[in-house]
Amino acid sequence: EPTCVYSDCKGVVTIVQNILAFGTFNTTHEDADLLSYLAQLLVNSNAFISIKWMPGHLDDPTNHKKLKKFLDGGGSQQQVDGNTEADALAKK
Repeated sequence: EPTCVYSDCKGVVTIVQNILAFGTFNTTHEDADLLSYLAQLLVNSNAFISIKWMPGHLDDPTNHKKLKKFLDGGGSQQQVDGNTEADALAKK
């Protein structure tokens, strides 16, 4: 079954998309050790994995127009809630 990862960090999305498409990444990146491990996992996986960007902070009331656009465009409240939870965990 396909797995899609959503991230609000465009840089991470771009890096992972390149790893998925080409199996490579910039080895001079400051997190090259982590990217090397991630690339090995992704390249050697038999799973179908994709990554997509989504806007962050859609739970903020000031972003209600962005939230509506996201939901109207096919995004889900579950994705918004998951992103909000991920942000909360990242702050710990």
